Amino acid sequence: MELSDLSQNTEHEAIPSSSPTSDTDADDGSKRHDLRYLSPARDGAATPPPVSPYTRYLMLAAGTASLGGILFGYDLGIVSAALIQLKCEYNLSDLQREWVVSSVLVGALVASLTGGFLIDGCGRRRVILFNSCIFVVGAILLTAAPSLAVLIIGRLVVGFAISLAAIGETVYIAEIAPADKRGRLVTLNELGIVLGFLLAYCMGYAFVHVDNGWRYMFGLSAIPAIMQLLGRLVLPSSPRYLIMAGKLTEAKQCLRLLRGYADVDAEVSEIASSLAAEKIVKLRDLLRCAGSAGRRLLIGGGLVFLQQMTGQPTILYYAPAIFHSLGFSTRGQATLASLILGGVKFICACIALKLLDSVGRRRLLLFGVSAMVLFMLLMSAVIAPDIEPPPAASCNLTAAAESNTSNLTSHANSLTGSRKWFSLLGLVGYIAGYQFSFGPCTWIVLTEIYPSQLRGRAVALATSLNWAANLLISAVFLHLKSAFGLSGLFASYTAVCFISVLFIFFFVPETKNKSLEDISHALSVGSFKNPKERWKQLRSSLQSPCRKRVTFARLDESYSDSND
Repeated sequence: MELSDLSQNTEHEAIPSSSPTSDTDADDGSKRHDLRYLSPARDGAATPPPVSPYTRYLMLAAGTASLGGILFGYDLGIVSAALIQLKCEYNLSDLQREWVVSSVLVGALVASLTGGFLIDGCGRRRVILFNSCIFVVGAILLTAAPSLAVLIIGRLVVGFAISLAAIGETVYIAEIAPADKRGRLVTLNELGIVLGFLLAYCMGYAFVHVDNGWRYMFGLSAIPAIMQLLGRLVLPSSPRYLIMAGKLTEAKQCLRLLRGYADVDAEVSEIASSLAAEKIVKLRDLLRCAGSAGRRLLIGGGLVFLQQMTGQPTILYYAPAIFHSLGFSTRGQATLASLILGGVKFICACIALKLLDSVGRRRLLLFGVSAMVLFMLLMSAVIAPDIEPPPAASCNLTAAAESNTSNLTSHANSLTGSRKWFSLLGLVGYIAGYQFSFGPCTWIVLTEIYPSQLRGRAVALATSLNWAANLLISAVFLHLKSAFGLSGLFASYTAVCFISVLFIFFFVPETKNKSLEDISHALSVGSFKNPKERWKQLRSSLQSPCRKRVTFARLDESYSDSND
């Protein structure tokens, strides 16, 4: 059945008492689902409430998918603490430490180039479950690694799984969520990533003084992967994917379970109509920037590239090394300071979760990235250009060796006193700004701006740029730190953050409380404001006779987002 036929015939479908909901066939165990907790029918059919509820099934599905976010954050964050021991275990040079960090990004880049085809071809649900198995295999390789070579192979495998999780889970959650709750639900995945980082820093602090503690750090990542694998019992398919596959009856059953009411014909018809209109859009159109595809590619590619070039990921990867350079000299001090960053990320992610659907993606991006500019300026001012790290802490894990800190903390060129704590404050504020802006908003916008039929491949394309930029800055971070110092690096990050504010202001539209179909239509017909209109209204605001004080929030209101 063609998509155009689906949009016209949904009202003629009988409501089944039970039907499969998997991406493939009934053997996925979908017959376990029923309609026991749907709203009671009124005049033969349930009337959907004006605002879609947070149903138990919707939250279970989104929460289970978000376990991949925990794995994402944990496997990226744990390397910062593990490097402290691995440096001693394998006598690693700066180049080898960069290999250990960057190998996971190489695996992620490979997955981003192929993962979109898997997601669009095999289905979101199946890929998420398959990816859980990859995480388990990677955890086993890392835990049992007898050599540096095997360790790097394990990091490559985990990197592949991380990237597949970043693509598959955000697309999946966006497609099962109601329009008015999509921001919060997609941010559950970001919250999982942040929680994963926090857990990684906690485990790093717990095992940094334990012999072979790095093996325990890596091995613990298998636990959430196994939990997600078991989550197949509560993980439905994406209704949009089922409609694309021509499985209309199964798509309706999924929507009834997710929405909590039986009358989903209008939503199914809207999805089918949108898919029929989007059928002519191909991936090559994005690459050629044909029609509205050019703006979609610019928005998605610009956001992922700039979020990496702000330097936030490398600060997390090398957090203990950075804090060591700032005067937090012992393993315990540097790891504890990293744990503070993880705690701040988690708290800010929880706050952002409450604001995304009320304040909006665009305003949070403007506010958060502007804060990043200010705190990076503070960092650049506090850190002396010629700062050098204090002598490295001993590889000896005994308490006696760790207590010998007097020589370390008295090093002439390390930050001391108030400057050290101001540097910590700057990093905390910078991380908080990122977590209100790029952290949650980038991935939400990515899942919203692309047509449904190539959403997986389009998000994968943007993710490829994300991991390529991440690999670039992570692979050379220690060398650039040695060449230009932390002050020079932070000054460059400040410049990138400022460019990001301009990019967001002129190019990124507001998508809150709009259905995926409405967003796609607005981008196709060009009803979102373009950069020329924004510039014209910006000049008008700045040249107004009253000379009112201009803020990002007020500017954003003046350009507003009734159409944006």
